Amino acid sequence: MKKIVLLFSMLAIVGRVSSFGNDDKSARVNVVQNGEVFKVIYNGQDLVNVKVEISDSEGEKVFTEDIISIHGFIRPYNFSQLPKGDYTFCLTDDAGKSIEKVRYQEQMNESHSTWTPHVARLNSEERKVLVALPQAPKSFSVHIYDHNDELVYFETHTINKDFARVYHLKGFDKGAVFHIRNNSTGDTKVYRAD
Repeated sequence: MKKIVLLFSMLAIVGRVSSFGNDDKSARVNVVQNGEVFKVIYNGQDLVNVKVEISDSEGEKVFTEDIISIHGFIRPYNFSQLPKGDYTFCLTDDAGKSIEKVRYQEQMNESHSTWTPHVARLNSEERKVLVALPQAPKSFSVHIYDHNDELVYFETHTINKDFARVYHLKGFDKGAVFHIRNNSTGDTKVYRAD
């Protein structure tokens, strides 16, 4: 029994040492997209010459450069003049090749996917509520409900810019509820204005 435990312990140590010796190439290179720019993040240990090649889906090289790296680098590559499609980043250093495949495509406009309306009660004698949508969705609607959940006001807007409007709530004794709906996605934000 002691021999079996000793054998498994030795195998575990050998396995750990051999996995420690492996150089995980995927951990050395990372490619991150931000709009039309791809950032290559290279993690290196020593002074090394890194060859960067970018190829299209047909295997044609669209860009090549050599970078002398000390402890890694971050390098942006602008794809705005390239056609949409699949591309391959190939980084070659003393440890071998690291390959990262990316897809350059239209990204959904963040202002439409993560839109955030701002609703605030204004400090005044009259009951006024400000609704503001920085970078508003192209099409949105505002629904105002009274305290009995009855629709008392509705409007739809189609614009491509910031939006702000003050709503007068003179007849609302117990407050109102605003439903602001992105008509493109169906996403609705609800705010209580008491």
